Amino acid sequence: MTSVQVARFSVPLQWCTSAISASWSLHRWYCLVPKELARELRNRWYDKDSRQLWQEWMAMAKDVGVPLLNSAARTLHKRLYGILNVMKHRVSNGNTESLNSKIKLLRIKPGGYRNKKHFKVAGRFHYGRLNMAL
Repeated sequence: MTSVQVARFSVPLQWCTSAISASWSLHRWYCLVPKELARELRNRWYDKDSRQLWQEWMAMAKDVGVPLLNSAARTLHKRLYGILNVMKHRVSNGNTESLNSKIKLLRIKPGGYRNKKHFKVAGRFHYGRLNMAL
């Protein structure tokens, strides 16, 4: 037997044997299993069972009784629509967020700009799209 059933999820046996070792308390094991199950759910492709599996995960996380897992389950409940969209379309706005943070740093670094035009030119100079032929 290589796995144990927890709710509808199949938990690898190695997670269970980790709980038995002296360095792992049962409390830590109760946190490890939902974390690893959430990772597996997140890495799946979207299908007709995805929403139900996430809802079962949230119920399991609340039943554990660990306050941080309860908080994570509440947050997941609020954000489930977006998480399912990411699973379905595999699109991220990471590049946009990265560019926004770089632009914020660019605004702070020199201590300010004389006007918006100078700020736009500096942004284009540092992050591309500045036509140097002008």
